[in-house]
Amino acid sequence: MARNIFNPTVEYVGQTRLFGNWMLLGGESLENDYALVWAVLSARIRPIASQVKGRYGLWLGERDPGRSFAYWTAVELPPGVPVPIGMAPVVIAPGPYLALTKDQGAGLGEIYDFIHNYWAAAQRDYVVNWGGLGFERYGPVGQSLDQVKIFIPLVDRPLRRA
Repeated sequence: MARNIFNPTVEYVGQTRLFGNWMLLGGESLENDYALVWAVLSARIRPIASQVKGRYGLWLGERDPGRSFAYWTAVELPPGVPVPIGMAPVVIAPGPYLALTKDQGAGLGEIYDFIHNYWAAAQRDYVVNWGGLGFERYGPVGQSLDQVKIFIPLVDRPLRRA
C-alpha cells in the first residue's frame, strides 16, 4: 500500500505562459539527459536570470520510467522581459491540479504508486487527467532543484447514478 508522504492538496492553477525548450528523455541516459536539459535552460536564461519568476519542468501524460517522454524546462517571465533566443512558448492550462510536495528521496515509481493506490482511492471529487500537461514548479534561479512541488492535472469525477 502506498504511503502518504506527499501532503496532497487540490489546487486551482490559472493559465500560465512559460518559455523554454524540450528534450526527449528516458532509458539508460535519463539522469544525464535530465541534467543536460536543465543546463541548457540555465545557459539560455543567464542574461535575464534575476528577472525569472519561477522555473518549471513539464511533461505530457503519465511518465513511465521505462519509456521515453518529452520533457520541457521552462521559465515564467514578467511582462516586457525579452524571451531568450531558442526558447519557445508553452502554456499551462487553467484548472484543478493534484499538488504534491516531493520528498527528496521519493522516486518516480513511488510518486505514481501514491497517485494510483493512495490518492485515487481516497479522492471522491476528481480523477487524474493522464492526457494533460503535468508540471513541477521550482523556485527562482539560485534555489535548489531539490525543492519541488509536482502538479498533476485533474478533471471532475463523473457523477455516479444511483
